[in-house]
Amino acid sequence: MMNKRIRQILSFALALILVVGMIPVTGVNAAESGSTVYLVPNANWKADNARFAVYYWNSAGVSGWVDAADNGDGYYEAVIPAGYTNIIFCRMNPNAAANNWDNKWNQTADLTIPTDGTNCYTVAEGTWDNGGGTWSVYPPADEEEETPASQDYYLIGYINGADYGFNDDYANLGEYKFVDGKLTATFTSDSYVFLKTGDNANWYMTESYVSTTTGVFKNTTTGASEKMFVPGNVELTFTLVVNSDDTLTLSYEKTGTAAPATYIIAGSAALCGTEWDVANTANTMTLNADGLYEKTYADVPAGTYEFKVTDGS
Repeated sequence: MMNKRIRQILSFALALILVVGMIPVTGVNAAESGSTVYLVPNANWKADNARFAVYYWNSAGVSGWVDAADNGDGYYEAVIPAGYTNIIFCRMNPNAAANNWDNKWNQTADLTIPTDGTNCYTVAEGTWDNGGGTWSVYPPADEEEETPASQDYYLIGYINGADYGFNDDYANLGEYKFVDGKLTATFTSDSYVFLKTGDNANWYMTESYVSTTTGVFKNTTTGASEKMFVPGNVELTFTLVVNSDDTLTLSYEKTGTAAPATYIIAGSAALCGTEWDVANTANTMTLNADGLYEKTYADVPAGTYEFKVTDGS
């Protein structure tokens, strides 16, 4: 029979093991503490007012769903409970509140929550399902702040139907000068613009033709040689930003109402009063409320008349 002394030693050792087992352990991983993950959907995923959710599961086959809430900054946040390391971001039917596979529209591939500090998944542009997205850190590191243009820059190009500030008009700085990175102008016709500095030493153009409202302009020493389209007959406010890599970002927005186009009938004098005169404003057409232009001639004798509709040129 085990004597009393031995039994006391064994009891003490067992108690010590139990106490050690109760000491909390620091440095737990995502599966033990839970994780917050972020989603950046692409343009496809944001279409049709879709909402977003995350499906999660573990190696034991236990799974669940959680909504991904809009943070208001383009990122969607979801908190994954402790014990789960596998997730799928899902694009959901906005008209169905329940999170399940029947209400899912699109999904990423099976993902593992990273352990390297990244926590934000960006869905690759142009994809719908199982696209090759990437992980990054949220919130993103502060990017180098862009600053408004602080030296003299001028808008030049093929403006109002003629070369302006370049080619034979090279020496002309013109009237389209940016002040504190801003310029407001109205062109009489569609124009094609780029930029130069006030000393005529540096010119900035785009690498390819820009038909949108924002473009990045590079120094022409890099080979950039294209322009940006801007519409005529409407007031535009331009914003110019100087970037740290010697590029310029030019954008514009319409801040006025487009003036209606002018159309003039030109034709035989028997109809129009003057012979094929595109400048005769007596033959100007009237814009109706339905968007159609009209010109009425009264007391015109029966006969054959030649005419055409012009824009005054």
